[in-house]
Amino acid sequence: MMLKKITIYLIKIGDLKRLDLIRKCFYIKTRVKLSINKKICNWQYYEINILVKNWKWNFNKIKYLDNIKY
Repeated sequence: MMLKKITIYLIKIGDLKRLDLIRKCFYIKTRVKLSINKKICNWQYYEINILVKNWKWNFNKIKYLDNIKY
């Protein structure tokens, strides 16, 4: 819900650079690794996969984020 509010606000003010950063942070925070865990089919994987498709992220971006050490 918070991500949706932030997304609406950032789109409204036209700050797409910060929107991309927020989305990346959110993706990393979930710890769902779409490029690695392709056989996992839980609700988190499913929901994050939908978001990433809506954001039109390519596989290289997902793979890069999945390989970040935290």
